[in-house]
Amino acid sequence: MSFYDSTPLGRVLSRVSSDLTIMDLDLPFSLSYSVGATINFYSTLTVLAVITWQVLIVAIPIVYVAIRMQRYYFASAKEVMRMNGTTKSSLANHVNETVAGAATIRAFDEEDRSFEKNLDLIDINASAFFHSFASNEWLIQRLETISAVVLTAAALFIVMFPPGTFTSESEAEEILEGNRPPPNWPVVGKVEINDLKVLGKCQLREVVEGKEEGLNSSGKLAEYDEPMSLMKREESLFRKLVNEYWSHFQSAESH
Repeated sequence: MSFYDSTPLGRVLSRVSSDLTIMDLDLPFSLSYSVGATINFYSTLTVLAVITWQVLIVAIPIVYVAIRMQRYYFASAKEVMRMNGTTKSSLANHVNETVAGAATIRAFDEEDRSFEKNLDLIDINASAFFHSFASNEWLIQRLETISAVVLTAAALFIVMFPPGTFTSESEAEEILEGNRPPPNWPVVGKVEINDLKVLGKCQLREVVEGKEEGLNSSGKLAEYDEPMSLMKREESLFRKLVNEYWSHFQSAESH
């Protein structure tokens, strides 16, 4: 019981509320995030070291600088967090005393003084919280800058070295001498079509069967002659297609 007699009520409330919340929620999340970020960092550094070992020249000093920055941050962050908890307990204690002694405060007409003191305690606690948040941002900004320096150095090393320096040995060669075509390939640029069947538009009946022809440059069946000359030829595909379309048009007009 001596603990409760000597400890302010606000500090007790802070321990059973915010401190337990930090242990139950914030601490597991921060621990998992820290482990994941650490594994990601060392994995990335390992891959960069395997691909471009020259990046270690920059990475090793950068890691040393990051460790020193973290130690510098921890020394200040612990004190700022302690100040935040202390000022928060003072604020909670004042609120509890105000609620318990509301009748006395009204009897002596001290509402304004109590309200001003409450605002002062809120400002003090907000100042400690702001400095805690600012210290976190200070560390994050510098760690991101360090990461950018490492990645930039790796990119510069990759660009500065001649082509093929970082090519994996398991990749196939660009030119396989044993599988190259003859120097005069292709010899003939001819395309032959056998048993071609051409259907008219709108799924008309077959108009050409067993016709052997060549292809023009656009890949279409070609007959090289004047249209009127093609119409006079019985075996002309052009004539058969025109007759087919014309008969289809006449049948549509009759209906």
